[in-house]
Amino acid sequence: MTGELSEYHTAVRMLKEIPAKLKLIIVGNHDRTLDIGWISRESGPNITPEQQQCNTKMLNEAVKIMETEAKEAGVIYLQEGLSNYVLENRAMLRIYTSPYTPEFGGWGWAYERNEDRFNGAGEREPGTKGVDLAQRIPSFAESKDGKNIDIIMTHGPPRNVLDKVDAPDGNVGCSSLLKALGRARPTLFCCGHIHEGHGAEVAKWGEQGIVETRRVECDWPKLNKEAIEEGKETLLVNASIMNVEYQPTNKPWYIELDLLEAKV
Repeated sequence: MTGELSEYHTAVRMLKEIPAKLKLIIVGNHDRTLDIGWISRESGPNITPEQQQCNTKMLNEAVKIMETEAKEAGVIYLQEGLSNYVLENRAMLRIYTSPYTPEFGGWGWAYERNEDRFNGAGEREPGTKGVDLAQRIPSFAESKDGKNIDIIMTHGPPRNVLDKVDAPDGNVGCSSLLKALGRARPTLFCCGHIHEGHGAEVAKWGEQGIVETRRVECDWPKLNKEAIEEGKETLLVNASIMNVEYQPTNKPWYIELDLLEAKV
């Protein structure tokens, strides 16, 4: 995928056929024509008025697909931030989402390695800086209503978590995201982006981050049962469908979570 409008149409049609009551999606680095930051960088000082007009038109059409066509298909297109949903069974779902990943290869939805989108002032590592308009991930037990984040869904993985590539770079995840996860401690974290990292594990949190992990094997059609201790553990999932040859051979994940009842 390179952000062609036809690809968005195809994705929405596919998602429409999934029989789920709530369908939440984010985009990622390949969906560059939805990223006004990428459009601005591509425009540059030497762009012709005709090229600028073409880029702007593509951005507007892409956004229309994801916000209008997707909505009509029962799909909710989420950007960066926190969202709450009351399900049909009166359970409350709280989810944080972000399409951004560390810059690589000039793709979309990117930030520099020394930029921290996920932590606030006083929480960032030395040498990193905040990003204007970025949405900080809330900490565990921070909410006044007593509801913690159930799911954090970002396009890319945190550092050293299902992020190893078959290249000299090794682990390519985001250190700032890992730090934020250690603060938030959601029940479930899920990502994609690193095709080689497909898999799942349970992380146990300590004061300095992850202190222990255990691998979760996919035994489908049998269901695994993993006891996740709220505030102390997180189920980490890399749900990349594509393998390194960009073939959709990796298994999808089916996960059930216990959620608190919504307060009336």
